[in-house]
Amino acid sequence: MAYTQISAGFGYTVLLRSDGSAVAIGQNEYGQCSIPALDEGMAYIQVAAGVLHTVLLRSDGSAVAIGQNNYGQFNIPALEDEMAYAQISAGFDYTMLLRSDGSAVAIGRNEYGQCSIPALDEGMWYTQIAAGLHHTVLLRSDGSAVAIGQNGDGQCNIPSPEPGMCYISDMRVGRDLTAQLELAGEDDAVTLIGSSLAGEERFRLTAHGDDSAWETYKRIARELKMNLWNLHLVLPDGQLLAKVCRTNPASSVADVATQFPSHN
Repeated sequence: MAYTQISAGFGYTVLLRSDGSAVAIGQNEYGQCSIPALDEGMAYIQVAAGVLHTVLLRSDGSAVAIGQNNYGQFNIPALEDEMAYAQISAGFDYTMLLRSDGSAVAIGRNEYGQCSIPALDEGMWYTQIAAGLHHTVLLRSDGSAVAIGQNGDGQCNIPSPEPGMCYISDMRVGRDLTAQLELAGEDDAVTLIGSSLAGEERFRLTAHGDDSAWETYKRIARELKMNLWNLHLVLPDGQLLAKVCRTNPASSVADVATQFPSHN
C-alpha cells in the first residue's frame, strides 16, 4: 500500500491511501481528524485540509466535510442527477468544490468575497480550484486564471500570460478519456456512441436532434462522472467536439450529426 495524496491543515495532516482509505493525524479538537467510515464498495479519491475542517471526495462524486462548521462550510450543495464533484479544496472556514460540468461552488466564510465565484462566458468552464486562507484562485478552460477575496498583498493580481502561453491545470486532477464519437439516427432520436481508441464502447445515449450539442457534451460528462475538460470526444473527421461547440455555440446535435456523418 502507498500514500497517493497528502494535505496539511492547522496542526493536523490528512493522507489518502492507495486502497481508497484516508487517515488524519494531529489536532482533533473539532473532529477534523475523525474520518467517516465508507459504505461497502466506496473509496475516497481526494482529501483537502483547511484550517480546522477537512473535506473528502468520494468515488461516487459526493463530498463530505468534518471538523469546525462555524460558517456553514459543511453545507455542501446537493448535486443534480448524474452530476458529480470533481475536485475539492478547503480554506479558512470555507469550502470550494468543482463540479463535473466545469462549474464551481464555494460555501462558508465570505467576508472578503472568497466564495463569490465569477460567472463564466458561454462555452467556458473551470478546470481547477484552489482555496487559500481568505482568497480563492480558479483556472479557466482557456488557460486564464482569476483570483477573488482578500487582496492585501496583491495575491489576486494574476498577470496575463504572454502571447502563446497559458496557465495549465494539475494533470493529477481527474482522469482523461479520449473517445471516438459516432452520431446516427433521425432528428427526433440521435444516438451518440463513444468508443475508446481500442474500439471498446464506453457510452451510448440518445438525444433529440434539437438538443444543444454543448449541453449534450456536458450530459455525457455527467453520465460518465467525469470532469468536462478530461473528456475528449473525437468526431469522425478527427475534430474535437469541444472545438466545434466553442466555434459554433448554437450548434445542435442534428447539426453535428449532419456535418460529421458516421463512416459506418
